Amino acid sequence: MELVRFGVKRTAAAKAALAAVSTLAALAAAAALPTTAHAAREDLRVVGWGEGCRVAVGIYDWGRFGDSESPTPAAGRVGVLSLKPGAKKAAAQWMLRWKDGGLSDWKAALESEDRLRKEGYGAPGFEEPVATGPYAAGFAELLSSSALSALGMPRPPKGYRLARADYPPGSAACALLILAPLPGNGDALKLRLAPTASPSPRFQRSQAHVLNAQALFKEGKVREALKESAAAASAAPDDAQALYAHAAFLCLNGDIEAALAELKRTFALDPSLRPKAWADLDFDILREDPRFERLTGKGA
Repeated sequence: MELVRFGVKRTAAAKAALAAVSTLAALAAAAALPTTAHAAREDLRVVGWGEGCRVAVGIYDWGRFGDSESPTPAAGRVGVLSLKPGAKKAAAQWMLRWKDGGLSDWKAALESEDRLRKEGYGAPGFEEPVATGPYAAGFAELLSSSALSALGMPRPPKGYRLARADYPPGSAACALLILAPLPGNGDALKLRLAPTASPSPRFQRSQAHVLNAQALFKEGKVREALKESAAAASAAPDDAQALYAHAAFLCLNGDIEAALAELKRTFALDPSLRPKAWADLDFDILREDPRFERLTGKGA
């Protein structure tokens, strides 16, 4: 899972302090998942999805000591958000909460995350990162927070923006919306486990990212286009068209190894795209690479 930062970065001192705590490091290696969102001092970790619209999360406030951040969270909570069929608002059940804590609370939090995974909350979801911009002309609404309403998802409250969405595996019609504060609006994330109009809004969102990537590329924003295609592939790694688009933008950015790997994934989902890739000018840089020839069968 990719780290998303919305505030200050971890200091080297804080990282060193965390690494020095051997018992914590052992627990983290066994139980902890990578952080999925960060807002100033607060981190969110999506532990995993259960059946239906049920997701386990950990939310931690690291606090600060002077100019350095604490090596362990000063406050936090671990639990499950669940959305019953037909409900518009999710319920939260926190199995662990604390304030002004230290190492023992952090160890308990990691143990709670591990217990939740063992209890059936270990299924990974599909992540859709949402950049702050820039968006290509004509596509701002397509990928803005207001575009969520077309998929049945609520708009963020005033002072917040959509930073990431996490979609459950299977056919559950819901999404975990991770909202980050706008500048000057505090340092706490907000979570919304919300119903959606269909069980697969991630496919529509993925296509929106592809379209935005194409428009950004036409404007000469090559790196920004790559970020959008990466978001498309992240939201829908089971969609051959999304993977194909991401492979193309990887190639246009000169990342040959990653482009070949993405093409391999693409063709595993849809072998019929091989001739298209062989003829596609976006892959010209691969034209003399024998691996590309083998992957595409030289367009056969």
